Amino acid sequence: MSEKNGNMLEKVGAKVTAVFKSIGEFFKKIPVTFKALINKKSTKAPKNKASSASKKRKGKIRYDRLGVLAAAVIVLIVLVVVLVKAIVASTKDETKDDDKDKSSNSGTSVSDSVSDTNGSASDTAVAYVESSFAYDQIKSGSLIAVNTNYEFIFPEAADPALISVMENKNSSYAVSNANILLDATVIKQLNTMMEAFSSETGLSNVELKQGYRTREYQQELYDSGTSVVAPGFTEHHTGLAFNISIIDGGDYKKYDYDDLPSDDYKWILDNCAKYGFVPRYTLEKETVTGCEAETDHFRYVGIPHAYYMMQNNLCLEEYLELLKSYTFDSPLQFTCEYDSKNYVVYYTEASVAVGVSDQTSVYIPTNAEYTVSGDNIGGFIVTVTQ
Repeated sequence: MSEKNGNMLEKVGAKVTAVFKSIGEFFKKIPVTFKALINKKSTKAPKNKASSASKKRKGKIRYDRLGVLAAAVIVLIVLVVVLVKAIVASTKDETKDDDKDKSSNSGTSVSDSVSDTNGSASDTAVAYVESSFAYDQIKSGSLIAVNTNYEFIFPEAADPALISVMENKNSSYAVSNANILLDATVIKQLNTMMEAFSSETGLSNVELKQGYRTREYQQELYDSGTSVVAPGFTEHHTGLAFNISIIDGGDYKKYDYDDLPSDDYKWILDNCAKYGFVPRYTLEKETVTGCEAETDHFRYVGIPHAYYMMQNNLCLEEYLELLKSYTFDSPLQFTCEYDSKNYVVYYTEASVAVGVSDQTSVYIPTNAEYTVSGDNIGGFIVTVTQ
């Protein structure tokens, strides 16, 4: 039994003991009362025999008194039951208040909030149904990996989620040119982040330099030697990645968190995950990502995933590999400190594809917020908000 449950039972036991002690004292008096009622006839009756009518009358009176006494006992028992229930409920409320106080006075680490559970996602109050996803859908979503091993597959039609940054930005940062496009969700989160940065530091001289790239534009960069990444293998094709710089006087300085004009600019690195962004290519992860460090390159993955990756020092490739071990029957569950929400994350391997029409059954909730993203490798990742 846990210490918390033991304390609660101890409190209940003490209160219930006091109640039943009072009840015991009451019941000790009952025999005396009964004896007094029974002997009342002998103390008041004359020595000669009473008439038959008198006996009946006195007997009736005695039974009425006994009935009243019995009713009083029943009422008392009912009151005791109600009182005990009230004591238990009160003790539980006190325990909950104690737990809340303890929770508010202690920090929450990822190791505390993340649990490898043997229970399935369906063990919660959320209801699930099976839904079919075509194999080619693993190529889209905010968690897709695009690198030297996994090529980005361009959609046949223009992506309607790609919109102009210049036309949708706020005044807290600059954009190098009007042709830069990003995913609409990315721009929304970028605006919120940069507004918070400007409010915190008083600065608004960060500039967005790079966003979405077409295959043709990447080919030009590759042919000129400006980029070492071949067309199709840069995550700039996704519209989820961007590069930033700092306008320093009349010059443009690359955002390098090891060489910043002031510590104020480090705010972006320290807080980007709160808005769903991660620094994509760090020096320590070069052997995993296969890319040289790019300190000015950020990638949108979503708030809960950015939180988990940053807290556990994982790059995207490592995180996607980790998620393969979490299925619907045994999902990853954690509380994100950034938004105080509980998340359930699980992976479903895609059916072996012969054509893009092949279907995979994926469990999705019917009564909770969720997202489904492909990983561009071989499966689907479902993220449920509870």
